[in-house]
Formats: sequence, structure tokens, C-alpha cells
Amino acid sequence: MLYLFAFFVLLYSWILVDIQGYRKLKSISVIISTLILILIAGLRYRVGGDTLHYVDTYSSMPTFATLFDVDLSEGYGPLWYLFCAISKFIGEDFFYLQLLHAAIINITFVFIFWRKSISPLAALLIYFVIYYFYYNMEILRESLAVCIFCYNINNLVSKKYIRYYFYTMISIGFHYSALILLFFPFLYKIAQSKYANLFFIICSTLALFLFFVIVPLYYNVFLDFIPVVGMKLKSYSTLTLNNFLGILFYLIPFALYSVIYRISKIKDIPAGNVYIMKLFLFFLLLGSINQGLMRITNYLIPFAIVYMVNVGYSVFFKFKNLKLQVLFSLSIFMLLFQKIYYYCDDTDNLSPDSRRYELWYPYESVLNPIRHKDRELIYYNAMYDQQVLRN
Repeated sequence: MLYLFAFFVLLYSWILVDIQGYRKLKSISVIISTLILILIAGLRYRVGGDTLHYVDTYSSMPTFATLFDVDLSEGYGPLWYLFCAISKFIGEDFFYLQLLHAAIINITFVFIFWRKSISPLAALLIYFVIYYFYYNMEILRESLAVCIFCYNINNLVSKKYIRYYFYTMISIGFHYSALILLFFPFLYKIAQSKYANLFFIICSTLALFLFFVIVPLYYNVFLDFIPVVGMKLKSYSTLTLNNFLGILFYLIPFALYSVIYRISKIKDIPAGNVYIMKLFLFFLLLGSINQGLMRITNYLIPFAIVYMVNVGYSVFFKFKNLKLQVLFSLSIFMLLFQKIYYYCDDTDNLSPDSRRYELWYPYESVLNPIRHKDRELIYYNAMYDQQVLRN
């Protein structure tokens, strides 16, 4: 019910401000919506798959007194340990970390939507329905790295590379997936060239060969030299995660965002940074080949949401082209359908008579802490299966 309450608050705010024209309520509506999103994530109790792991390992995280005694071989970035030490300084319970985390994530996303989107409320609505659980309750470390990149992207675009690489190192300090950001200046230049599409096609073909032929045979080489990378390559290259049907399923976002991108090009809509959108599409394509590569899109999703909203507003309120309106609406509907399908996926092999959405529903609060056995079984059995695959 709490999720429905948040959804209807966002929906009503969007209708009130953007459809009915009460523009004076825009600021207060965004503030109230942001507070709701912060409190839902900040006050949760053992809600979210990865959250369970972070809660259960939080007691082993350092304080300021033990910060320099941490073992970096565990795979966590050093700034995550610092973040844990800061939250423990505020209060010992994990609640303080997740409240601080939720505030950072949601304020950052609202900042991007406010600065770059025609309708921050529409962007918030899409973010809540499709991506909110993921950024707030799953990829806790990586989402902090994403937030740093959100403030850093202007340095990339304006070619202030010293600043860009400085803040990129901060992102890497939270999550090692941010290493890909080191190559973004080169990729951004490629996206601006007339050979961009050819380059992306060649890279996608090589990725197919790499993850379906080379990695399954030689991942042990990585295990010997870089164990963390080797384990990730092994688990992300199994047939249970990557097969022909899996590629088709994960091609859906690429196809639908491509439609939105083409609409913007056909009508010459100033929807956002075209080259950032090209990079987003490139990594969506790579992500359909291998789910590990899909994580790179996490850094670009906030800007893709902005692009989507800006295209939608032009289609519905400026050009009023029925064909484009239907095409855009179908794209949004299919994105929602894929997400619903993902949430409703059968997890009976992990916990009897369960579905994936039970990782986030029912919602429990720190004000009335209740543990759900099925939620714990779904997550920890899935992690055990991954450990078996890696071994």
C-alpha cells in the first residue's frame, strides 16, 4: 500500500502541475515527492535483496577508529568503508546508513531531473516505477558511484578532463564498475564521429564472441591474476544468465529506447545530450549480450529518463503527431511490461511458491521490524547458486 501511495502522489502531482497547469505548485510537489521517496527507502527494514547482505555484514564494517584496518581484498571500494564509518559515527544502526544513502540518491536524481528535464515530476514518476527499487535497495555501493558521475558528467562534456578523472576516481572508490568511466572520454568522442555506429556494431560482435566463446574457456586465467574479476566473468557468462532467449529479452530496452531516440532525430527534438544517449544505447546493446555489461547503463539511466521525458513532451504537446504518440506510448508500455515481468518472475527454485517481487513486497519499516522468511530464502539461495557457479 505504501508503494501505491507514493505512486499516486507522484501521478497526481504530475497531473496537477503539468496537465492542469498549476505551475506554482511545481517546487513544493517535487520537494514532497522527494521526501516520500527518501523516507520509503530510508525507513525500510530488510527490504531489498542486496540490502539483506549489507544489513547482515554491517557489524563488520569499520568505524573511524578501525578504518585503516580494513581488508580491501574483500572487493569493496575504500570509500564504501569510509561511508560506513561516517554512518556509524551518526548512529550504530544500519538505519542511519540507509537513510543517508536514500537522501543522497534521491536528491541527486531530483537535481538531474530538475536541471535537465522539461518535467521533473514525469521523470520522477518513471524513475519510481522502473528504477527506484534498484538504485535504493539493491546496488547501494554502485548507486553512490552513479551519483558522483551525475555531478561529473558536465566535466566530461566540456572536456575538463583533470576534474573529470578526479571525480571518476571517487566513483571508483565506491564501486569498481566505475572503472569503465575511465574510457568514457574516448567513447564520447567516438559517439560524436560519423563512424560511431560501425564502431558500436564491431564492439557488439566482439562481445558476443568474447562472452560466449573466450570467457567460458579461459576465465581461470582471470581467476589466477584478478580473482574478483574472474569470479564475475564466470558467473556473468553462464548459460543460465546468457542464452538466445535471454538476449532477446534484454534487447527489449535497447529496441524501445532506440525508438525514442529515432523519434527525437526525426523531429529534431532537443531532448538532451544525443551522444550520451548513443552511449546509453551502445551499453544497452552490450548488456543484452552479457548482463554484467548491462550494469554500465546504471551510470547513464538518469540521463536516459530525462531524454525520454523530453521526447514525450514534444510528441504529445508540441507536434501532436498521432503516429508518434502511439509509437512512444507503446515503447513506454513495453518497458513497463518488461519490468513487471521481471518482478513477477517465478523464484520457486529458491523459495517455495514465491515470486521475485517478494524481495521488496511486503514493505516493512524500522518502526515495526518484521523479517520475511521467503525474502531471505530468495536472496541467500540465489547468492549460494552464484557461488556454486563461480566454483
